[in-house]
Amino acid sequence: MSKLLTACGAVLGAAGSLFGAMRCARQPLLYKKGATPPAHFPEFRFCPLCRGKLRRYEICGRTRLACSRRRCNFVHWDGPKPAAVALVTIDGKLLLVERGVPPAVGFWCLPGGFVEAHESAEDAAFREVLEEAGLRVKITRLIGAYAPCHDVNEIILVYEGVVISGSVAPGDDAAKAQLFGPDELPDNIAFDQHRKVIDAWKHHVTLAPHDLDCV
Repeated sequence: MSKLLTACGAVLGAAGSLFGAMRCARQPLLYKKGATPPAHFPEFRFCPLCRGKLRRYEICGRTRLACSRRRCNFVHWDGPKPAAVALVTIDGKLLLVERGVPPAVGFWCLPGGFVEAHESAEDAAFREVLEEAGLRVKITRLIGAYAPCHDVNEIILVYEGVVISGSVAPGDDAAKAQLFGPDELPDNIAFDQHRKVIDAWKHHVTLAPHDLDCV
């Protein structure tokens, strides 16, 4: 009996190692070191609480994905993902970063990124400028807020920041970080509303809330 148990244990251990290896093999390449996973994923299929199938139901006036099991109350509300960007200038020149990750690799934009859990949007803007451009800034005001064009489920808060310390140096998602004068701005700006914010800065125009809407 002891030999049988030992043999069974060996088989189970080998099977566990095999399934573990299979799980590792199925991991997508973009999660390997040095890569950035996407911020948005296709529609979910299973409940993260009980693993039941998700189906579409009318909930609070909209069709939403929710768990199909009666005893589970999970609803995928799918609210917009918040992000913060910062408009930072030094001696009359605007700070831009060149994107090193999708989308729009090789294009320039304002430094920014997604708000982390339990982080204020102002703190996120401060952190992103430090991570992507090496500068510590004081967030002075909210310039505007907008939902991106092209059906992206996000809400972007645009802040103005004043440099406290540091020197311009790229990091994190940014391949480059550089200061541009009004007549030195690159043509390949990554996002529609970034172009509007940059153009308003160039021409000394104060943006109204509707100015950042999609056309």
